[in-house]
Amino acid sequence: MITPTYLTWWLDLAPSLTWTYAKTMPCCPHACIAKSRNPLDREDFPRAGRAIPTFGQPGKFYQRASI
Repeated sequence: MITPTYLTWWLDLAPSLTWTYAKTMPCCPHACIAKSRNPLDREDFPRAGRAIPTFGQPGKFYQRASI
């Protein structure tokens, strides 16, 4: 179950990570995290993947709203 603890964990962790601008899609500016450049455990990626859509805010990607 995803709880507010996930959000707290992510908000504390995200600023400490090395974010990389995703140059492959310049029409849709965004950044990503490379596992090789960050001290994330194998379990952290799915955990972040659950926290972001649960607590994130919608944004437009072409004609579709996405988190």
